[in-house]
Amino acid sequence: RLFKESQARWKDSLDRKEVSFNEAVSKITQIKVATHDELTEINVDLQERMERISELERELRLSQDNYRAASERNASLNEEKNVLKERLTGEIERLSRDYASAMTALNSFERAL
Repeated sequence: RLFKESQARWKDSLDRKEVSFNEAVSKITQIKVATHDELTEINVDLQERMERISELERELRLSQDNYRAASERNASLNEEKNVLKERLTGEIERLSRDYASAMTALNSFERAL
């Protein structure tokens, strides 16, 4: 009889430990599933952010290319402006000399009359 009671207690203890073990496994599984879900969300968020960073990098490269092109065009226009300015200055100097010559000739003509 003692043996049967001892055996019953031992079986009861094993049953409780098995229940505790199964509850622990269940909680670990729930944590594992929740962790997996969170990691999946984090991964999706990370992918979206990486895509946005790639878009921003493309926009930055395009902006830099546009800036370089605009700078080159500006430099070209400045060179063209300087050439035209020199040409205009030369033309004004030539016209001034022609005007002075014409005035001298006119004065000489008026004196001759």
